[in-house]
Amino acid sequence: MSIINASNANELHQALANARGGDVIKLASGNYGNLNLDDISFASNVTINSLGSKDSVTFTGLNLHDVSNLTIGDVTFDYEFTAGDPSYVSPFNIEGGNNVTIRRSAFDGDVARGTGTGADGYGYGTGLTVTDAQNVRVTGNTISNFYNGLYVSESQSVTIARNDVHDIRSDGMDFAQVDGLVIDNNHLHDFRTASTSLDHPDMIQFWTAGSTAPSTNIVIKNNLLDAGDGHWTQAIFMGNELAGAGPSMYYRDVTIANNVVVNGHFHGISVGETINLNIDHNTVLHTDGSAPDGQDSVVEIPQINVSPLSENVTVRNNLTGGVTGFSDQGGWYVGNNFEVQDQDPNQPNFYGDLFISSSLTPKNGVHMFLATSGGLIDLAGAGASGTRTYLPEAGAVASLFEATVNPSGSVQSRVFDASLSLDDRGELPDNAVFNWDFGDGTTARGEKVTHNFTTGGYYDVKLTVSLPDGTSDTTTGVIGVQNTDLLRLGDDG
Repeated sequence: MSIINASNANELHQALANARGGDVIKLASGNYGNLNLDDISFASNVTINSLGSKDSVTFTGLNLHDVSNLTIGDVTFDYEFTAGDPSYVSPFNIEGGNNVTIRRSAFDGDVARGTGTGADGYGYGTGLTVTDAQNVRVTGNTISNFYNGLYVSESQSVTIARNDVHDIRSDGMDFAQVDGLVIDNNHLHDFRTASTSLDHPDMIQFWTAGSTAPSTNIVIKNNLLDAGDGHWTQAIFMGNELAGAGPSMYYRDVTIANNVVVNGHFHGISVGETINLNIDHNTVLHTDGSAPDGQDSVVEIPQINVSPLSENVTVRNNLTGGVTGFSDQGGWYVGNNFEVQDQDPNQPNFYGDLFISSSLTPKNGVHMFLATSGGLIDLAGAGASGTRTYLPEAGAVASLFEATVNPSGSVQSRVFDASLSLDDRGELPDNAVFNWDFGDGTTARGEKVTHNFTTGGYYDVKLTVSLPDGTSDTTTGVIGVQNTDLLRLGDDG
């Protein structure tokens, strides 16, 4: 193995021309323009890496045609909108080839300008396109500010893992005619859809239209699909436009497990005609995202939906707003799914009765609903593991609190309990400090405190947990307090 240094595009191309399997090409900071490689197959993997941070090395185009055994890491693929670019412009492409990896890099898109259409100000083009390739890995990247983030078609053995996809106008990840696909531990969030367009955004979408075979051998697991502060989207949507051709066009061998979906559309997890489908231990919950809060129609509540024509189906252990598609078909098992709702606090399985109070408020724009330990969700073992059990990162602390009406006080009195807070061992030292800010100009200290609000309204209650080593964490929960005269009767009772 040799290490080869390059400081400009010419030196990079010369290094690639001379590279042998196992070589590593390290790039000095700079703009390397378009990387166009055609019909190159190294004997074993050759790696291109930045010498510094991924921000220091830029490519403005990528076209790998029939390239095998190449890894590119720690760089930025930077698209800049140019007048006249079509909406489907795809500046970064892998076509054909085998064993190609893009890792720890940024696909940095751009917004349209001067088109005179609703596209102006929103993401444009596609971040990465993969076509007719084998053994492709896209791992640990950020993809942002595109119309579509990623499109993979007619490919085999593809892994999409640990990517952060955000500020997308339409679809985060699109797939058609892919065999052997793993979508694992990605975070898709905060999409920005053009308000005057007819965009119908999806975070992860499959289709069969225009293909000659369905996608098969698919695993979608451990992903967080969160509207955040962005526009609602469909989350996992596997439409099957060619199902009318019969079972030969049904998706096959699909597992969707341990994902967390928090969004504002009926299609939380929706799967068209499929043979051998397993939907297990997913959390599918509702948020309004950037839309105004209020009562929601059925179409705004995420559910799990399966085509009734599917065969050999298991839907179990999910936490969701509902499950559709099952009507006693043979070969189906639908069981131990826990249905929850956030529309009426007086009805069963209301979010506020099932989740830790502070987890109902997003933290840093991320929704992280945590079921009450020993509560109904925990006892049922339903939903993704991250909804039922939680530990912060190594060396960190997580501040959590429960807020309940004080049984011995007025309707405006609350008991705040921070004993649910924990460090990476699942506990806190005895000398941890708990500081409260109740959002009404008053504060308190202590693991469990009582506070009497003087007027009704909504309050941002903050808890800061500090450890002796200086580690701390602050969380905010929005607490609703009713007016004292809300239930006051007249003189006649």
